[in-house]
Amino acid sequence: MLVYSARISKGLLYFLILFIYILLPTPSTYAAVYPNQIENTYDTFFKNSKTDNLLTTNMLWLDGLQIETKKGTMNALQKSVTNRFNLLQITEPTMKERDLLSSIYSTDNLIHYSYVTGIFYGFLFAIAAYHLFLYFSIKERMYLYYVLFIVSFILFQIVKLQTLSAIFIHLLIVFMLLFTRQFLELPKYIPHFYRLTKGLLGVILFVFLLSNVVPLSDFIPIYLIVIVMVLWLSGLRAVLKGQKVARFYMVGCSLLLSSMIVQIFYPYVLGCDILTIGVVVTSLFLSLALGDRINLMKKDHQILQYKLNEKLEYKVQQRTQQLEKVMAELDKLANTDRLTQISNRVHLEQILEEYFPLAEQQSMPFSIILLDIDDFKVVNDEFGHQVGDITLRKVAQVLTSAIREQDAVGRWGGEEFLVLCPQTTLSEAVIIAEKLRNQLAIYPFPFIQQKTASFGVASYALEDNLNSLISRADKALYQAKKYGRNCVEFTVTML
Repeated sequence: MLVYSARISKGLLYFLILFIYILLPTPSTYAAVYPNQIENTYDTFFKNSKTDNLLTTNMLWLDGLQIETKKGTMNALQKSVTNRFNLLQITEPTMKERDLLSSIYSTDNLIHYSYVTGIFYGFLFAIAAYHLFLYFSIKERMYLYYVLFIVSFILFQIVKLQTLSAIFIHLLIVFMLLFTRQFLELPKYIPHFYRLTKGLLGVILFVFLLSNVVPLSDFIPIYLIVIVMVLWLSGLRAVLKGQKVARFYMVGCSLLLSSMIVQIFYPYVLGCDILTIGVVVTSLFLSLALGDRINLMKKDHQILQYKLNEKLEYKVQQRTQQLEKVMAELDKLANTDRLTQISNRVHLEQILEEYFPLAEQQSMPFSIILLDIDDFKVVNDEFGHQVGDITLRKVAQVLTSAIREQDAVGRWGGEEFLVLCPQTTLSEAVIIAEKLRNQLAIYPFPFIQQKTASFGVASYALEDNLNSLISRADKALYQAKKYGRNCVEFTVTML
């Protein structure tokens, strides 16, 4: 729900435009434009009244325009206002004030007055309630400060007692300061402005206490403008530092500052309560700023999530490559003879099992060559097992370098080796075996100088299996041993 905060705030902006349109033709406008009619009505209404004491002290509140009533005549444009704070006030008229207003306005206008007042407070309470919900959801103090800012303004509007009004206007400024510090993250990004706002909080407390002892009516408006100017400069500094969240804040603060200047120095220029409108519009832009902050936080979260995903994918890829490497090493260890570093018996059997279906389904011929080193036991007995291991490694090297690219060679067991020859007929396999025998016979082995081997060749026949094929090759090898060793024998038929 929080990600829609900016959209909801934009909707409130459209509502505010309609609200301002309704708000403009209020009694304050009438009082500003038609002071003579108010004066005449005043005379007519109060000359026959016996409430003289009331006439010397009572203040009439016409939707934001304070009119000091005295005996005789009054002029709203010429009479100086003793307390400029009260220019913000929108309050429900008393019975006597209603009678005065009814002399000026028709019943429809009075209904319009109450209607506008209800819309005004309803609008502010709706914004405050919405952001109070956000505060309880997000648990960030800036939302609470924003709510207290609006509540202070509402209380300032509805309270007539001057002492309480002064309290609420100071609270309004305090919560605006606290909101600014939290929203713009002044301690982190603009520390010198943060220290300045801490000093301003002390100044506000001092001025408030002093105003209860010494009249400061003429000083306070300027003092408030200075404080809002500091807030405006904080927003400007944040924008210049690249804080995107400060955009709407800057607009709202500019509107507040402008409306304060106009209302205090030129209160009747626009013929309406410009400061009230300014505060409401500022509240809305601060709401937009909070919504924009949520959207920016969401985008930052998405970017961070994307980077984390990329990093995670990279790590997963790295781990996968490492795992594949380890698996390849394990596979090599499982399929490689440790001594000779060529295929072991398990791997040779796996390759042979793949040949049989191809031979049966596609009539692909293949042959095997089984060889045994002649009199290898003598090498171990006379030269030791280390020389025997060296000899086995050299035999593996000779066979690997002499076979074709498509062939495979491995250690079958002990001093026996097996060569697999795919797509090879029996006659072709016999030629290959003869080549291998000759290569071994002429190779100068370390320590023993020369060593030969006997070869048995067999080719796949119909209905052959692994055991039958190996058995025929072993039978041919036995024949080669029987016929004097260092020779090649082969078998054709199944045993």
